[in-house]
Amino acid sequence: MSKPNAIKTPITADGHLELRGNSSLSALPAIFALYHTAKRTESGYALQTDADGLQTLANQGSSAATAICSALTALGDLLVSADAEDIKNQRLNDLGWLLVALGELGMDLEDARSLIEGNLQRVATQPTG
Repeated sequence: MSKPNAIKTPITADGHLELRGNSSLSALPAIFALYHTAKRTESGYALQTDADGLQTLANQGSSAATAICSALTALGDLLVSADAEDIKNQRLNDLGWLLVALGELGMDLEDARSLIEGNLQRVATQPTG
């Protein structure tokens, strides 16, 4: 039995991994959980979910990547147009580290999304039955 806002996976006790929250970043824990528990096979890597779960994570990953890029763009626009005197040095340092973290998160997300997309294509081309 499927749960709403969840994907099937054997890596949890009840066989489902919940996608909590309403933002486009809320699926990141599920994406990274499956990414880090991927199993090497002869044909590549297998993620521990079904085709529906892969499609959900692919869609969520794309939305999350867009959100991260939009946040980076917005922060960049703010920094470029702000008067340096109006921003405290510590805040600039905090913003700098936030940009670094968002950039690293975006790169990790792209790696995970690529693996998910590859699995989705492999599952879609496998014969059924």
